[in-house]
Amino acid sequence: MDKRNRDDSNPSLFADLPTSSVADSSGESSKRRRIDDKTLQSSEENDSKHQKLTNSVLSLSELTYDVSKLSKFQIASFSDKGKKPHMEDRKVVFADLSTAADRDQFAPFRKQRYALFAIYDGHGGGEASEFLQTNLHRNLIEELISCKDFSVDGEESSKLHQDYIRNAFTGSFRRTDKELLDHLKLIVRQSGSTGVVCMIVGQTVWTANVGDSKAVLARLRKSGKIKGVSLSKDHHPILLSERKRIDKSGGFVRDGRVLGRLEVSRSFGDPSFKSFGVVSTPYISRVELSSDDQFLIIGCDGLWSHFPVQDAVDFVYETINHYSKPDIKTICRKLVREAVMERGAPDNVTAILVILDHQ
Repeated sequence: MDKRNRDDSNPSLFADLPTSSVADSSGESSKRRRIDDKTLQSSEENDSKHQKLTNSVLSLSELTYDVSKLSKFQIASFSDKGKKPHMEDRKVVFADLSTAADRDQFAPFRKQRYALFAIYDGHGGGEASEFLQTNLHRNLIEELISCKDFSVDGEESSKLHQDYIRNAFTGSFRRTDKELLDHLKLIVRQSGSTGVVCMIVGQTVWTANVGDSKAVLARLRKSGKIKGVSLSKDHHPILLSERKRIDKSGGFVRDGRVLGRLEVSRSFGDPSFKSFGVVSTPYISRVELSSDDQFLIIGCDGLWSHFPVQDAVDFVYETINHYSKPDIKTICRKLVREAVMERGAPDNVTAILVILDHQ
């Protein structure tokens, strides 16, 4: 999807799932703009608008936990290139992350469930998203293994274990970005990508993202209504904290874009923007899964720009409970096709749907 304005584990837990899948989804110069009082006020207003939008779904701080055992889950993914000539989205699905590890790395992942789902939304070409599809989960595994005294034998809820996972996410995102920048320099390309990664560890879902790809958890309330819980955070230049970093780095924001060109303030690749405050440091969240949690939707901006979070959650929930009882592949396909064909999404649209089953 275009983000630029340019001129030119326990094996029995996974008995009903495929072991793994890594799928390809078929300058201008200007003086530095300083943040004066008026600009700060404008950014604060944007932050306020963003907060109101965020408040339409549950925040992580509002969650209450009734932790039950997650016995298994179903997974499906679907992509549509929309009106774009090329598909620049890439996705990664591992029901059992140990299948992605080298043989000598298997042991730490065998006593506790590790599953990983990711979407990379490329722009300026597919080189960045393709690189992430191949390399980010590998670097994440290596970062987890390299953590001193890392062991899944300990309590996942322990602060030390949580710190290991947070550090692994941050380290793997930055490391992969550095490797990607070297790769893009070698092939003389300027592409970039946003990214969102969800990793289920035991009964916990971890999410890390840069840019505007999203992950949403659908939770059933006591009232019987389904509610979307945002697990990720959009990174846009108009947000005050993002704009301050860009300004401090010598960049500026015009028309809601970095240097008037890049729509997101955090991304992978995008070598022309890295010296102007565009970083690959992820937002990271952690949620204990509850017996009320029904499913996860992971999607690129092409989905969410035409499908508000709560609308998407309601759509999937109603489709799951339709009298025709469609299978998960059909539900995921319907979600994407609704965005493209009924709601007019012009960009690449990719979604991963994970239905949770509790004991």
